[in-house]
Amino acid sequence: MIENNIIFYLNEEKVKIRVKPSETVLNILHKLGYLGAKESCNEGDCGSCTIAINNLGKIGEYKAITSCIIPATKMHKRHVITIEGLGTPVDTHPIQQIIFDNHATQCGFCTPGIIMSLFSKLTEKKIVTSESLKKSLEGNLCRCTGYQHIIEASEEILENVNNATLNSDNILPSFCKDIQRKINEIPDKIEQIENPIDDVINIQSYTLLYSIDELKEKIQKLNSKNYKIISGASDLFVEKNIQKKYYSHYFDVSRIPEMLGIKLIGETIEIGASEPIEKIIGSDIIKTHISSLNKAIFWMSSRQIRNVATLAGNIGNASPIGDASSALVGLDASLLLISPKAERIVKLENYFQGYKSTILAEDEFIAKIIIPIQKENRFYNFIKTSKRKNMDISTVNSFCSMKVDSKGKIIDIRLVYGGVSVFPQLAKNAIAEIKNHNIYNLDYDRIEVLLKKDFMPISDVRASNEYRNLLIRNHLIKHIATYKMEFNNEK
Repeated sequence: MIENNIIFYLNEEKVKIRVKPSETVLNILHKLGYLGAKESCNEGDCGSCTIAINNLGKIGEYKAITSCIIPATKMHKRHVITIEGLGTPVDTHPIQQIIFDNHATQCGFCTPGIIMSLFSKLTEKKIVTSESLKKSLEGNLCRCTGYQHIIEASEEILENVNNATLNSDNILPSFCKDIQRKINEIPDKIEQIENPIDDVINIQSYTLLYSIDELKEKIQKLNSKNYKIISGASDLFVEKNIQKKYYSHYFDVSRIPEMLGIKLIGETIEIGASEPIEKIIGSDIIKTHISSLNKAIFWMSSRQIRNVATLAGNIGNASPIGDASSALVGLDASLLLISPKAERIVKLENYFQGYKSTILAEDEFIAKIIIPIQKENRFYNFIKTSKRKNMDISTVNSFCSMKVDSKGKIIDIRLVYGGVSVFPQLAKNAIAEIKNHNIYNLDYDRIEVLLKKDFMPISDVRASNEYRNLLIRNHLIKHIATYKMEFNNEK
């Protein structure tokens, strides 16, 4: 087993600590005596373990993450702020005081996470609104207070931001000023120590990588094929924590420059496989050229998860209900796949082969997602049906991309459904029927018969197959109605 000596700053203190490949940030915080971040769900859903970490290479902007599912090694050369770093009972942080004054805490178990989420949001160099402040709390579950007092506290926080009572001088702890210089002095590479395997969880190594060439070399030299490429860990470390499913080796690609960033190249947009979803949502390139993608990913999971999770992870997971996968198939996206010996580009619609099964070869990995930009005068729309709006898995999702001429004839259509088959896929029989028909004269009963040939949904805890079949039909009707409303072509 290869353990790592990592160095990072925890509040104002420099920490050098030896971590096992299986350990999470929360494990390390508790080892060090920082108990403000709580362990509850252990899968990143409740937010009680929320802490703040700096955006890589920057001090002054922080993002909220759930520390229970983040590998400890990821904290190397980062700045971590916990609730203990914000204030004390004698000298409270303004956010802590406002939460207290509004009676927004009872048992207090969830409160540190709520405060850290609010704090992280206020460090952004963006205009804060009531809606964005509430959305920053979507991943924080409170079991006893009820949310009204928390909402009232957030409204007071917003009022104080608007009148400049809360500003960069008192939002950021004073120790942040000198941290950047200190972090720059920490070496990039981690010192690794090989030990006899004595961990109950037999993960043999966790490696931070800094180039695609380095990753290819690691894959080629590894005798075992029991490895996983990891970026956000928002799924893989949930598997480790809850299902006790893990791999012998993890290769962390979250710091590989070639796998980061969003670029507009000609008529396409390339998104690095390690680019966090929250950065994609905030990208001006995405807002301008693929706004329909934002609609699909805006409600995925919580902000704490989107701060680390990636589109490539959502695709690689090959879930039948992946919101991003359905939208990307609808957008005719492709993947750049790389192995130690070759590269290839494949259409995402051909990537999925079956339930949790893909065409990805044993030594291949996703390096980029390539998406054609949206065309003018073409309709794009995403619909998600779930039991609740925030933090929920789709019962059914769908994406429709459509070109209609001036007379209402549907020249081209891409209609994709998720949650109704073993993977998100095109409704090929229905598409053949809809294409070349007039949008104002569609035979929905006929199309429904063909949709039932395309998809045979199962019954599970989220919905019966009968309900899903009804949703499949109704999603199409809603797509068409949305087109008529947006393009003002209703006769």
